[in-house]
Amino acid sequence: MIIRLFALIFFTFTLSGCLPWQNLAKPLLCPKVTLIQDPPSLVDTRFQSSIVNFSGKCGYKRKNTELEVSLSLVFDVRRKNSKDIFSHNQGYYVAMPKFYPNPMGKRIFSFPIKFEANENRVRASDRVRITIPLKEGTPIHEYVIYVGLVKSSSSSS
Repeated sequence: MIIRLFALIFFTFTLSGCLPWQNLAKPLLCPKVTLIQDPPSLVDTRFQSSIVNFSGKCGYKRKNTELEVSLSLVFDVRRKNSKDIFSHNQGYYVAMPKFYPNPMGKRIFSFPIKFEANENRVRASDRVRITIPLKEGTPIHEYVIYVGLVKSSSSSS
């Protein structure tokens, strides 16, 4: 009778997730992501862009030898002249100094933004997914990620 009661209590705690030794493993960490906010560019005064928010998540793959990072970025784009339809190709970069000068050290992404007639401000978002090869023994805090705007984006009226 006592053995059955003990087994019942043990299985109840196991199913409810309340055993004290189940959470001994450390949660997997994600690298730090930093937004680089450059001052406004004087090169093209027709529009001004900024990254106003981001969120992200990461997941380990291939027996923790690769890290997949998904970033969702929110952009605020303003233009001076709002009379006509205007298209803007918003460029941004994702840089990881750990891999410089390898091409994966800085990757450029872009997506189109369209202003309608008389519209002078657009909030737009983009998502990017990058895979980072992990070197055994290298702490995750050494894989810092920087996100910023590309200085020269193309636009057309």
